[in-house]
Formats: sequence, C-alpha cells, structure tokens
Amino acid sequence: MAYWAAVTEKEPNNTEAWLSLAGINEEAGRFDEAVRCHYKRYDIATAAAARTEQVNALYAIGSLQYRRLLADKSIREALRLDIADNGMDALNEALILDPDNEGLEGLIKSLYEQRAFAYHTSWASMIEQGSALVHRARWQTLYKKRLQGIESSDDAQPSTETTPDAEAAITTDSSTETNTQPDSVTKSPKNKTNESQPNI
Repeated sequence: MAYWAAVTEKEPNNTEAWLSLAGINEEAGRFDEAVRCHYKRYDIATAAAARTEQVNALYAIGSLQYRRLLADKSIREALRLDIADNGMDALNEALILDPDNEGLEGLIKSLYEQRAFAYHTSWASMIEQGSALVHRARWQTLYKKRLQGIESSDDAQPSTETTPDAEAAITTDSSTETNTQPDSVTKSPKNKTNESQPNI
C-alpha cells in the first residue's frame, strides 16, 4: 500500500495507482477509503475521451458496495440502506453517462435486493424487491437490444467464416439468466480488482 500511496503523491492523476489503492483498501476492510479512491479515479477522468474510465470507476463503487452487503448479512437497518444507496447513487450517475449500459441496470437490481435485507418487516422488503424487478426488466430490454444490434451487424456484414450464433452463445431465457453477464467494457464495466458479478 505504501508503494501505491507514494505513486499517487508523485502522480496524483495516475488512475491505475488509485485503482490499486482501492483494491488494497477493500481487501483490508477499509471500504470508505476504497470508495474514495474510486471517486478519485472518476474525478481525474474529466475529458470526453475518458467517459469509459468514469463509468468504470462508478461501476466499481457499486460493485464494491454490492460485494460488501453480499458478504455480511448482519449489516441491517440504516447502515445497510446507506451502503446500498451509496452504490446506487454511483451507478445512477454512470447511467447518465452511459444510459444503454445493461450491466449498470443489473447491478442496481442486485443492490435493491440487498437493500431488502435491511428491514424486519416483509412489506418493506417487498417494496425493495419490486424496485429490483423494475431494473431487471430494464436490464432485459437493454440486453435484448444489444443482441439485436449484434445480429443486425452480422446481417449487414456477411462473413465466409463460421461463427457461433449470438442467441446460442448468450441466452435470455429466465432459467439461465443468472449466468449471463456482458463482456464489453462499455456495456459491463470491469476494473482490475476482479470484482464478482451479481446474478441477474
């Protein structure tokens, strides 16, 4: 950690260093500091060409908070709500930058599901589950839209090579959706901390 901290001192705009510091702090359980490092990445990436880096930084915050809640069901009530809301605030900001990103919608859905564990009453949990279903529907819509775009592109540019069918490779059937996560950086942002992906 001291190494990367020294790098950020010398090179405050080094996004890779801030990413590494975020990962180290998360591993040590210093979640608020990890979030601060990801927001630093976001603040650095201000140029229009850096939109993907901004989305990735905000996605990383949502993913961190999701993993935090997933790993500790003992976090309840106000603290659980605050953690989930922090993650969703970052993801909603990312959606402004990339409104067709189904990965963001899928993660918001998962955070709503984790938010439901904050309550001791079933009716309150049902409200959160209802919100999760709204974002699941948005994820499905955007996911299918992207698949249609892939198919249209394939039709417009026929190839002599044999390629796997997009529908066979990526299914939207409800029985298998838990294993479908887009791999595109702009459509399902990833950072180098190897974040676990929520089920959709």
